[in-house]
Amino acid sequence: WTVKNNLHELTDARVILALPAYVSFDEKNQTDVGNLYYDGTTRQVIWEIGRLPVSVYQAKAEFNISVTPVAADRDKILVLSPGSTVSAMDAETKDTIIKKTGPKTTKLEDDEIAGLNNTGRVE
Repeated sequence: WTVKNNLHELTDARVILALPAYVSFDEKNQTDVGNLYYDGTTRQVIWEIGRLPVSVYQAKAEFNISVTPVAADRDKILVLSPGSTVSAMDAETKDTIIKKTGPKTTKLEDDEIAGLNNTGRVE
């Protein structure tokens, strides 16, 4: 994830992703700021950024997931992420900002190398 900010200071910034049942969080993660963790009860990856001043143009977080397809998934494209929700409070306007990302699949749409010869279908 990359969160960018260049207008007003943000507070209570966080990113949430609910993982599909066949996707597992493997506890390996890294962040520039804040704390990233997995809530096993809700199956959510949560990045608590907190305060993001304008002087910090962007913050990044990374984490690993694993997928365990079953026989019924053969020849299907699986959803790895149904999309994340980013929320924060604009410190100047006091408005809550909410942004949602699109889904990511086994087709790996953003990966130029995988896109060269990857249909995204489970084999």
